[in-house]
Amino acid sequence: MRDTPAGMRYRMLVVDVDGTLIGRDRHVSPRVRAAVRAALDAGALVTLATGRWFRSAQPVAAELGLELPIILHNGALVKDSLTGEVLDHCHLPLPMARAAIGLIERHGLQPIVYENAFGGELMVAGPAELDSPPTARYLATKEVALRRAPPGRLALVGDPLELVVVDTAERADPLLVELAHGPWRAVTSMSTLVPEARFIEILSPDCSKTNAIRRLAGRCGVDLADVVAVGDNFNDLDMIEAAGLGVAMGNAPPEVRARAAWVAPSVEADGLAVAIERFVLPTGPGRRGGAAGWSG
Repeated sequence: MRDTPAGMRYRMLVVDVDGTLIGRDRHVSPRVRAAVRAALDAGALVTLATGRWFRSAQPVAAELGLELPIILHNGALVKDSLTGEVLDHCHLPLPMARAAIGLIERHGLQPIVYENAFGGELMVAGPAELDSPPTARYLATKEVALRRAPPGRLALVGDPLELVVVDTAERADPLLVELAHGPWRAVTSMSTLVPEARFIEILSPDCSKTNAIRRLAGRCGVDLADVVAVGDNFNDLDMIEAAGLGVAMGNAPPEVRARAAWVAPSVEADGLAVAIERFVLPTGPGRRGGAAGWSG
């Protein structure tokens, strides 16, 4: 673990959702909600950086009273948290997407495509017979936006936002090994929707939570050194390492905890609230000043 800058207070807080803000009960605890509210009242900028899509992230932002744009799909998309307007995006180039889909299908797995963000929140996947039980559970939560394509005929309209594979670690890990040699960026994560599954997300090589945070913070007049980033999984590593203060949750894998500046208690022990109380809330004259608001 790196040394924590003693006594520092930060101007912007960027928070992962699943496993950080929300535990397996899929609710924000009263203590965490109060800590986020206190940070906002103190003048801190607060936003989400999540693998979720807008439909599931926006209600969380609304519950917490967040007005800053939210970072979605592990940095591939930034939307206005109130209107849903696309403010920043990083789509996967179509040739890369087609190559990755072929690789997924050769492993006998179900490719899930989040289609171009400017066409709405739409998804396409192969036939249901390719669904494993974890895949089927995940897609059952997306039926409102999902269409199915015949075997081997996943026609894409423009560059997709990302590709996703949801399966057991035993089935997904061999694919992950091969993906590591491709031109895209592949990250692993988890979801409270299917907590036992391995999530693999295939993104544009320039896409990351850090890059989205850097652009958003810059528009707000905040340097990355003044950002606290809190996460719990491998898809959070880039922002944990790049932020002024990177915090890993106590429930994070050992490899993630080892590369954070500070490790909070677990999500079930309200670790995010502890991090906010320690590093974001004002404790005296040493606190840094407020930040400028977002301007489009």
